[in-house]
Amino acid sequence: GLVTSCAKERELDTVYKVPEITSKSAINTEAEFLYVPTSQGVPRFTKAMKPFVQGNEKIIKFKFEEEGIVAYEMEKNESFQDNALNNKPILKIPVSYKSYRCAENADDECTNREEENTELEWFQKDNFVPDFESVKVLEADSLGLPENEDPCYSLQATKLVSYDVSQTDLNFEIEKTYKFSNTPACINELWYSSGSEYDKFLESLDDNGAFNTRVFFSFAKLDTIASPNYSEVDYPVEEHGTFGFFKTKERSKNAFGQDERTYKLNRWNPKKKVVDYYLSNEFDKKENKYLRDATIFAFDRMNTMLENNKVSLRLKLHMPSNKSPGNLRNTMVVLIEDIASGLLGYGPTVANPRTGEIVKGHVNMYKGSLESIAPSAYDSIVFLEKQLKKEATNAAAIQQSLVSAKRKNSTSNSAKLISAVKKSLNADIAEVDHHDNGHGHFHSSDLSAAAANFKNFKKKVDKRLQTDYQSLVLSKVDGQLNQFTREMKNSLEIKELLHKNSVYTVDMFNFQSLGKISVDEINTVSGIRNEFGELKDWIQLEESQQEALIQILARHAYIPTLVHEIGHNLGLRHNFRGSLDAANFYNKEERSKLGITSGSVFSSIMDYSYSSLNELSTFGKYDIAALKFG
Repeated sequence: GLVTSCAKERELDTVYKVPEITSKSAINTEAEFLYVPTSQGVPRFTKAMKPFVQGNEKIIKFKFEEEGIVAYEMEKNESFQDNALNNKPILKIPVSYKSYRCAENADDECTNREEENTELEWFQKDNFVPDFESVKVLEADSLGLPENEDPCYSLQATKLVSYDVSQTDLNFEIEKTYKFSNTPACINELWYSSGSEYDKFLESLDDNGAFNTRVFFSFAKLDTIASPNYSEVDYPVEEHGTFGFFKTKERSKNAFGQDERTYKLNRWNPKKKVVDYYLSNEFDKKENKYLRDATIFAFDRMNTMLENNKVSLRLKLHMPSNKSPGNLRNTMVVLIEDIASGLLGYGPTVANPRTGEIVKGHVNMYKGSLESIAPSAYDSIVFLEKQLKKEATNAAAIQQSLVSAKRKNSTSNSAKLISAVKKSLNADIAEVDHHDNGHGHFHSSDLSAAAANFKNFKKKVDKRLQTDYQSLVLSKVDGQLNQFTREMKNSLEIKELLHKNSVYTVDMFNFQSLGKISVDEINTVSGIRNEFGELKDWIQLEESQQEALIQILARHAYIPTLVHEIGHNLGLRHNFRGSLDAANFYNKEERSKLGITSGSVFSSIMDYSYSSLNELSTFGKYDIAALKFG
């Protein structure tokens, strides 16, 4: 009989393709992309490169060329866009172009076997294989890579860590290996940088002999990361001193060919209600839980401040979820566990170069550095306790001498007051027990009396500090120059006497800003005080006590540092006048409501404090006003 069958069509026998092969259609050459490179860390010992540096943001377009994909920063001025040479090459990714077809038999029929089509020109091929490891940065290096910055280091190897390519994003991370050059010039440079000490020189030579670092390159389609409804804010130079914001500079030429510079204020889109922050994976470690909890606490308090002051923006904190900090779409708080060149925090942002809108924030918090300063912070507390006791006792004696002098002569002048101060400081002003450890112990009754008298003395000091010397200077034309000169001379002479005897007035030293929270917390560690109630020196403490204190004091420094860096992420520059803006300090009642006891002499978290013990730990009144302004 007749036999019939149905045969299944044979599948195409494909050739092997490397995983990196990508369709050219995945790269949108018509769209604009925002581009930012970042270094993703260096070994803790090397000095050849700065850790975790963010490069300059650029708006670019991709172009396929024979040797690779080139990112160009396009000419901004329409008058000069016709000349392609005005477009600046930023970066080149070498590629090999590929195209495939069905192999044909002698009758031009498909044989179901795939083969590479080598008859096409490079621009006719529809696929490419990127060689990310051989990427070439063509612009002026903004990361400080050793091969561009230091002739004593040479690039030895590069390997690909990760990559992803899509219509809207291109991200890749590479690891570079560098080697130190043992040339006489480089050896001499290392020798002198080691202080000409042989042991340090050998250590430095070993530390910098070879090292690895990682660099992340991120591209995001501009219209998918920038707000379509953002209203840019012109930020003329004359307004830079009103509120201190970061700014985007734009250079252009006017109709006469002269350079003009304009500025756009950097801020998040006011219509954006939430900025999402992601914690790095390091926060998930058990030993870092105390810093994760501190981060949650700081974010909660910042949001409370924003809400109470009717600032619409909120900061939403997300737990670790394996996010990459180099990716333009990730705003992150990254915990760096090594000691990093003395850094405590770093808070760069990425802003749209065209409008100034902030589209990405980034905060690095350096755990190793924060924990390393704990012993010195503890020593500061020990020192401050001693100074406060001495100041209170000396102040009481000075107060008594001033009262006595006034009783003897109600018309006593400043010269006699100075003499009284000298006499009191040279006298035995308190009963002191001296112990083998060299610490002075004041009897509690004497200290209480001294503290009570110190309040009255402080009122006199405050009154002197409130003297409007500027007005006195201006009034010298009215014949008051002699009065001003005498008052300034006497004031400075008294202060000099107090300074020489370790008695500091409020304007010379922020004793009243001693962090009481920190002091209270360290007292939860048992056994750190001796039988006289004095804090032991750091070296006298047991290892378990030191470990507990490191966490307490690192947290105490961590919170204000984090808030300071978030302030940068919100666009705020440093404000070194925040400690002079007395009219906008939080008063005692306000600090109590906010739950803060330190930072009473600051109006801004963006100022630098005298030490980690007296920092403002949340947004100040200036910061809130600035955020409302922006």
